[in-house]
Order: sequence, then structure tokens, then C-alpha cells
Amino acid sequence: MIVLVDEKLAAADAQLQQNPHLTVIKYKRKLPIHQVINVLQQLSSKQEETHLDFLKNMKIQFTEPIVTYKSIAEQTGFNIEAIKKHFCVNTPQGYTAAANCLIREDEKARLKNTLATAKPASLKDAYSVLQREGVPLEAAEDILKEAGYKIRYTTLNPAIISV
Repeated sequence: MIVLVDEKLAAADAQLQQNPHLTVIKYKRKLPIHQVINVLQQLSSKQEETHLDFLKNMKIQFTEPIVTYKSIAEQTGFNIEAIKKHFCVNTPQGYTAAANCLIREDEKARLKNTLATAKPASLKDAYSVLQREGVPLEAAEDILKEAGYKIRYTTLNPAIISV
């Protein structure tokens, strides 16, 4: 826990400093935002390292054809960045690690054929095809890239983005 202490009001400062679970940051007049951000980054990286250690020692098997890192994070409570790092290095057999998900090889081939048959003219059309196939929205762009599509943004309107 981070505790910000105004030096003028720091009556219990000694007690706070002795607590090993607290990070005490003193300030005068102005909150030290950069110092708070640095402490948060340090805590986040420690948490990520802990989660990576847990993931290295876990035997995880997937049955779903597409597994998003977000869903793994929600189910395990682990840091999503740690999950991404782990599976990019330790990709389960039969899966491809993409930016936001793991894709089973046979599913990747099936979706590539489905997209080739549908011939979507825009990103919106491609998303519709993938949505009908049960692909989570956060994995759709990864699947398009894995299927060999290049997304070229010419406008912010997804109806006119070419695939």
C-alpha cells in the first residue's frame, strides 16, 4: 500500500515508516506524481515476476480453439502482461501465440478457409464473419493477421477499412 504523507501533518510518521507493508512517500505542498508512478511500476513488475514464476510451474492444458489472454487473466487473477510473456515463450503444443490470444492450429486453418470463402471487403465484414464463427472480438484482429491479412486503416470508420 502506498501512503502519501504531508510533511506538515506527519505526526505518526515513525509508525508508518516501521510498517513493512507500506510505502510511505512524503511531500510538501505538491503531490509527487512521478514518485508515485515509479512506486506503482515497481510494484507491478514485482507482481508480474511472481505471476510468471507461478505460470512456469503450472501445467496448463487448453481445450478451447481460441483462448484470449484476457480470459486467462480473469480466471486466474494473474497479470495479463505476465500471461502474454509466458505464452509467447512457452506456447502450448498445437497453438500459435498471437498478440491477444492463443489460437489452435486446426482452428487457424479453418478460419483462414472460412475467410477465403467469404472474401470480406472491409474490416467490419471480416469481423462479422469471425463473430459468426464464435471468435471473441479481442481475438479477431489476431486471427486476421495469422490468416495472412494485412489491415490498412484509411479512415476511422471500420466500414471502409480494407482487409
